[in-house]
Amino acid sequence: MRCTGRRSCAGLVRHHHHTHSPPADDHTPPTRRPLFLAHPPPPPSSPASSPSESPASPSLPPTANHGSRPLRGGRRPRHHRRRRRRRLGTVGRRADGQQRGPQLGAGGAPPPPLSSGRKGRIVGGKAVTDLDPDTGSQFFAKLFTPDGKGFFCGGSLVSPTHVLTRAGCNVLPGDVVRVGGARLFDGLTFKVAKVTAHPRHNPVGDVHDIAVVALADPASEAELIAAGVAPVALNTDFGKPHGFYVTGFGATDAKATSAGSLQLKRGYQPLRPWSACMTVFDRVRLPSGKRLPINKWAQVCTNYGSTRSGALCQRDVGGPMFRADTKVDGGVKTKVYTLYAVSSFWIGTAAELCPQGLPNVGTKVAYYARWIKAAMA
Repeated sequence: MRCTGRRSCAGLVRHHHHTHSPPADDHTPPTRRPLFLAHPPPPPSSPASSPSESPASPSLPPTANHGSRPLRGGRRPRHHRRRRRRRLGTVGRRADGQQRGPQLGAGGAPPPPLSSGRKGRIVGGKAVTDLDPDTGSQFFAKLFTPDGKGFFCGGSLVSPTHVLTRAGCNVLPGDVVRVGGARLFDGLTFKVAKVTAHPRHNPVGDVHDIAVVALADPASEAELIAAGVAPVALNTDFGKPHGFYVTGFGATDAKATSAGSLQLKRGYQPLRPWSACMTVFDRVRLPSGKRLPINKWAQVCTNYGSTRSGALCQRDVGGPMFRADTKVDGGVKTKVYTLYAVSSFWIGTAAELCPQGLPNVGTKVAYYARWIKAAMA
């Protein structure tokens, strides 16, 4: 999967989505490279597809490498030398031209047209079908432009009448939502009636990156059951699971040169401690020169140091980070799906827009549970 914006999935030097059993991952941190935030690309301009060119590979401003100042008589003795971290160049997230906010850096080219090839969406993920277990396709929401042809973000059905996504997707009334099915254009179709973005959302740093989308003419319970569609439960527990499943239809290679997939793709992302992730975030700078704002209570960090897990990429943002757990009640086993976070952004490099092994960030559902319920009322 890959990336963010109302319709921008590739963008900042940071970037803004399973196999049945979680794959093992190595914990060796990746080699240091220039970092930047990545967000989703703008929505396609044509009704059928976006331009055929591949997005230009992101480039960063020159980086400054500040070493220790040598002594007057030559270099300092080895035990006196101190290494400073480089101040890295940054790329901002892009915006679609409808007052979506400033474009902060490279990566604003529209995504290539969707492909029906075998490659799946999430980078390093696995393509799934409706028959596969634990896909989350029954609550995965696909957000399209009003003509129903320009896919730009993911989401999660959290009630028969509401979808949860990221505020940075910039969903508008009149947009089209499809829910259910492992194919991009499958599922029940709705129009967006109302969008409630978090009032404190900061488009520059993606803090409070969450929005509730109300559906017009929602389906009845019988229609949802017949279509195999079911809302996902909202997590209210601040406990720390081992990791999450992520799903999406975004770009499928680390350089984001491939088109998105028509088939849903799933990956597993291990949860990482903030102490590890901050070693990367502390090196990222916004165009203003300020550090990337991070709220450790309201966000989760995944994927860092894992080269065998699925990575977010363009158009993957807004989608679910969820758990699929089996509960036993009276000897009866039941599968319970719980939404832990909303995919928000990811960190990329100049060489790879959507690399495996660098942090992906999600907006924590438990932190916003009260606000979500109030917005749905």
